[in-house]
Amino acid sequence: MAEGISQVKAEGYLGVLRGGTADTAYNNAASYHVGLLTELPPATGETSGIELTTTSSGYARYEIAIEAATSAWSTPSLRQMYNLTKIEFGPALINWSKVVAVAIYPDATTTMADAFFHLDQGFSVIANDYLKFAPGQLVLTVDKDTSRKSDDLATRQLRIMHNEPYSLRNNQVWIGLGTEQPNANGDITELTAENAPGYARVPYDAIVANWTDPTGLREIKNALEIEFADATANWPVIKSFGIFENAATEAEDPQPIYCGPLSKVATIYKHGNLILAAEAIVVEE
Repeated sequence: MAEGISQVKAEGYLGVLRGGTADTAYNNAASYHVGLLTELPPATGETSGIELTTTSSGYARYEIAIEAATSAWSTPSLRQMYNLTKIEFGPALINWSKVVAVAIYPDATTTMADAFFHLDQGFSVIANDYLKFAPGQLVLTVDKDTSRKSDDLATRQLRIMHNEPYSLRNNQVWIGLGTEQPNANGDITELTAENAPGYARVPYDAIVANWTDPTGLREIKNALEIEFADATANWPVIKSFGIFENAATEAEDPQPIYCGPLSKVATIYKHGNLILAAEAIVVEE
C-alpha cells in the first residue's frame, strides 16, 4: 500500500525545518482509528462521502489504543511497517461498497484523515461477512518518489503509528550541491573538495526566519540567500541540492534527508562563488 498524508500532517513535517516538532497525529487522544474507503481521498485528507457508511451497515472504524500502538504495528524499517495483530471489520449487515483504501484517523468521528494508503487489491464484503487483515497483511509503505526524501526520513515519519514525535536530530541542517538530478535513491552526486576545490556544505539554522511558512501549502522554501565558499578552481556543473541533517561532511553524512533539482543549472569558475537566491530550494510533502 502506498502512502498519502493530509495537508495538516504535511505542514507539520515541513515545519520541522523551521525548528518545530511534528507531534504524532494521535498524541492528544487515548486512541486512533483505522477506517475503510471506497476511493482515495484528495490531498487534504478529507474523506467525507468516500468512507464506508456506518448507517445500518455494520461498519465501524477499528480502534487502536495508544498504549497498544507498538504491539499493533511493526517497527518501521526501509519505508514500511505492517500490522502485528488482526484488524477486523464487520460483520456487514448489508453488502458493502468495494474497499480500495485505508485511512488513519485521530478519533472515531472526524472525516479528516491524517494518513491514507491505497490497497494493492480491493475488497468486496457481502452481508454477514467480515473484512479481516491478518497479521502482516496490511503493509504501510512510503513511496520512493515521495518528495525525494531519504529512506531514513520516511521510516522515521512512519513512527507516528508508534505514537512517537518526529524532529530534527540537530537544530540546523547543512545545504549541499549535486552534479546530477536526484535519482530514486536520493543520490545527487554531491560535489567534493577534490572535484570542486573550496566546496563545503553550508550550515543553515532550523528556525522560523530561515524558511517560508508551509501553512496551506505542501511545500517550504529557503527564506534567505545561501552563499557557498569561493571556488579555488573550476567546479563541475551544479544541478541539484541536498539537505543534510547530521553532519557537514559527506564522509559523516552521505545521504540527504531531502533533495531536489535546482531551477537553473550553475557553472562556477575559479574565484567565483554560488549564491542560492531565496526560494531556490523547494521541499515538498
